[in-house]
Amino acid sequence: LLFHGTANNTAEMIAKEGFDVRQARAGCSYGRGIYLSDSSSTAYQYCRNKKRNRDGDDVETEESKMLLARVALGRQCQGERAMQKPPAGYDSVHSGLQERHYSSIRSSAGSQGGAAVAVSSSQQQQQQRPYCHVIFDNDQAYPEYVITLKASW
Repeated sequence: LLFHGTANNTAEMIAKEGFDVRQARAGCSYGRGIYLSDSSSTAYQYCRNKKRNRDGDDVETEESKMLLARVALGRQCQGERAMQKPPAGYDSVHSGLQERHYSSIRSSAGSQGGAAVAVSSSQQQQQQRPYCHVIFDNDQAYPEYVITLKASW
């Protein structure tokens, strides 16, 4: 499952009708396709939760929507700006491998009475993973859930 951030009305439309690669913008970093991420915070950056008020000004709404989609990535390669489909032999593209650091808290059940133990920075996990995946075929993704995020300001 991967996240897709977009405008609220677009999220609702995709949930009803499915993804449509024809709506993808040209000039994006990894080609003209549907962008998804395994990180909700990355997808959230693309959620646009603004509405026009009576004066014609853009104002933030309290809610943002993003999609959680079931995606068939298949064989991947690194994407390029001019792509409109993956190269022969590939099914999708990605943003390139990036070193990502994860700190966490792990359970130490048994060793300290089940208390949570913070993992030090020297024990942080380091993984090489793409932060973005791009598909070029509508049938590769199914919008499974619409997630509504509410601001608490």
